[in-house]
Order: sequence, then C-alpha cells, then structure tokens
Amino acid sequence: MASEPAGVGIVLDASVIIAAEGRGRTVREILEQVKAAQSEIKVGVSVMTINNARHGLTRRVKAF
Repeated sequence: MASEPAGVGIVLDASVIIAAEGRGRTVREILEQVKAAQSEIKVGVSVMTINNARHGLTRRVKAF
C-alpha cells in the first residue's frame, strides 16, 4: 500500500515580516510573494509571530 507523501510548508518568523515591513511591504504582500514563489507549499505565520506583532502594535499605540 502506497503512503501519502509528507506535507511541506513554510512558517515565517517575525524577523522576516519585520524586515519586509521596514522596506514598506505589508504582511499581505509578504505572504502573497512567498505563496507565488512557492506555489505548491503551504505558507503560514507562527502563533508567536502573531503574538509578537500584537505586542508591538500595543506598545506603539500606548506611545501616542
């Protein structure tokens, strides 16, 4: 019996998103670019990356 091949995916680290945002890119643009380059691979963002982004946004809002 043949088994299914293992799935492959990419989970982006916060540093990738931070670097891209520093160049004026949005998270959506970053994910779309990765997906276009790796069409057969699932792309996701880790829970820690989302949490780091939320924490950074909260700190920015409080600074104003």
